[in-house]
Amino acid sequence: MNYQLTQPSKTRATLISDGYVVIPNFFSLERIAEARSLLEELAGTRSQEYFSEHVRIGSLIDITESVESLRLIASEELIGLFALLGFCEPVFQYGLGFVKHAGAPRSFWHQDGTLWGTTQAYQSEPLEVGALVY
Repeated sequence: MNYQLTQPSKTRATLISDGYVVIPNFFSLERIAEARSLLEELAGTRSQEYFSEHVRIGSLIDITESVESLRLIASEELIGLFALLGFCEPVFQYGLGFVKHAGAPRSFWHQDGTLWGTTQAYQSEPLEVGALVY
């Protein structure tokens, strides 16, 4: 891993208290270009009608449709980061690419509603941790 997390315990505490943590410049520009290229390739398999139907919410594309995505998901960088944050045995559940074309209305990202109203939603440690790559 090229990136050095200088204060992993502080970063973990922020993640747990705020529900997210921003780690700028975590991936190299080459790795970001690889991820964008993969998503563009997957998006290219969808029709314009598909994107028109989802213009307000954006289009969620299952990135596991491509074997190449597994190299990104199981990357040394992400596995190492999760370990530094105390999540030593990560398990992959799903991967989504969020596609919005220029000029589309604003969207809000929410995938956490499945736990609302359950006791798991109020535990001190998160049940799920994910990575959003911009």
